[in-house]
Amino acid sequence: AVSIRCFVFFFGVFFFFFQAEDGIRDRLVTGVQTCALPISLSGQGTAPGKATAEFYKSQGFNRIPTGPGKDAHLSFTVPGIVAAYISLLERYGSMTIYEVLAPAIDYAENGIPNYEYMLNRLENANTATQFDNYPPGGWDVFYDNREVPEPGSTLVQPGLANTLKAMSSAAVAGDRLAGLKAARDVFYKGSVAKTIVDSSESVGGILSMDDLASYEALFGQPVSSTFEGHEILGHDTWTQAPMVQQTLNLLEHFDLKAMGHNSPDRSEERRVGKEGRSRWSPYP
Repeated sequence: AVSIRCFVFFFGVFFFFFQAEDGIRDRLVTGVQTCALPISLSGQGTAPGKATAEFYKSQGFNRIPTGPGKDAHLSFTVPGIVAAYISLLERYGSMTIYEVLAPAIDYAENGIPNYEYMLNRLENANTATQFDNYPPGGWDVFYDNREVPEPGSTLVQPGLANTLKAMSSAAVAGDRLAGLKAARDVFYKGSVAKTIVDSSESVGGILSMDDLASYEALFGQPVSSTFEGHEILGHDTWTQAPMVQQTLNLLEHFDLKAMGHNSPDRSEERRVGKEGRSRWSPYP
């Protein structure tokens, strides 16, 4: 039997670890390789083709103007999570795009309960500022007359439902993989892509149809370290995972129990780990 452990991080990135008995082959990776290998999948959004150092300097910036702020549209990235999900379905799934999206469409159309974690994010002043800077949408979808909804009230997202329906309707009868490709094309080359690009351009953004059409989610090997005899796996330097490994490597030289829970010494180790990430493993 094949044992699968799966960890999902909701920042456009995934990490999977597969285990298999000898003789079980991972036909979906190489056709001959066993499954006993960790696999990292990047669904990280990439920058537009126009996002060069020369471009930002020509606009008077010395650094990329990430949000919040009125210039955040110049740092919009290609949405990668859709390609990542579809890549997983292609390699490891058995369901059609129609079957996978049906529950999500139902939730988007009929609603889900507003939950406190999300509502806390809506109360953040930066969220309101960005919705003011980039209308329409945010206020109409997530708020009740510009007020944060009550926990448990219903969140309905018709725009999301329409996007998912456009992808679902591309399903090819009798050919699961062709249906997945068609759904991806709707999002990255078709009507959804055009909506994304038009919306970006309407506020001065620099995303293009070519940026979306050329996007691919990437499989690779995770980076590895050890902590007290345990192997610690994480994504490569396009995430903050190496910071965790660097911090654990530092902590391994100290008596953590003697330090006490959340002690200043432990906080200093985290600070040094963050400094190491910024200096030695910045995002590529």
